[in-house]
Amino acid sequence: MPVLVTSGQVCRHSTAVRPIWAPPAPHRYQSGTGAGWRVGTAGHSCQCQSQHSGGSGIAPVPASSVSYRAFFWLVSLLLSSLIWFIAVKASDPQDERLQKGLLIFGVMFSVLLQEAFRFLYYKLLRKAIEGLVALSEDGCSPISIQQMAYVAGVGFGLMSGAFSMINLLADALGPGTVGIHGDSQLYFLTSAFMTMVLIFLHTFWGILFFHGCEHRRWWEIAAVVIMHLTVSGLSFCNPMYVGSLVPSYLLMAAAAAWAYLLSGGSAQNLRRFLLCLRSGASPQPGS
Repeated sequence: MPVLVTSGQVCRHSTAVRPIWAPPAPHRYQSGTGAGWRVGTAGHSCQCQSQHSGGSGIAPVPASSVSYRAFFWLVSLLLSSLIWFIAVKASDPQDERLQKGLLIFGVMFSVLLQEAFRFLYYKLLRKAIEGLVALSEDGCSPISIQQMAYVAGVGFGLMSGAFSMINLLADALGPGTVGIHGDSQLYFLTSAFMTMVLIFLHTFWGILFFHGCEHRRWWEIAAVVIMHLTVSGLSFCNPMYVGSLVPSYLLMAAAAAWAYLLSGGSAQNLRRFLLCLRSGASPQPGS
């Protein structure tokens, strides 16, 4: 009866040791045998994740989840674009102040709509996992919420980055010269760096958002929404790119550290990982 050292759980169906992200308190049931926590969802309890990857002991993460999350992002973009388009057409195009206000409104509304669809996607995933638990033989889901949070964040970020760059790449084909009127000639370079930070941020935000939903920590969800609004609002500092890029990368570093800690990471684990890289050895599971 090997012990999963990464989560403090006892695995009774598998001899492989691998990390498991325990569900929130309402879904936990303490065993009376001193074996730690048993994981249960929707009235089911289990003590490990079954092996669904050919005996490797690692549950597979479906790559199709990336496309599903990208679809949800596209729907949120479509709705926000439609509302902004109607607002612009119904307003006076000669009023520059009004048009700028509508642009700010469109950006903020789009952010809130994206986060609403992120929550909707979480609810659908939770229902899907409960269905997998009900259908599985051992009463365990082959995929953890933590894995789905990471994959969902990647899908959100990749689609967001693709749409951020598609118009820039189209303009890069010409005609015209960047900076011909005295503007910055680093427009495309800074746009690429901004797109990169958004892709990483969406990945980290997915982990933070799902963790907040799982543990009912609404302040974590609010923090994700505030960070998203802040990064989007910083884009209005352009073409003063230092005012938008530097704070965005600082927020990315903070979100990365936060997501790492919530995923079970620690400074000791990071130090051991760096030592393994320096020595050329492979880190052992649970070390």
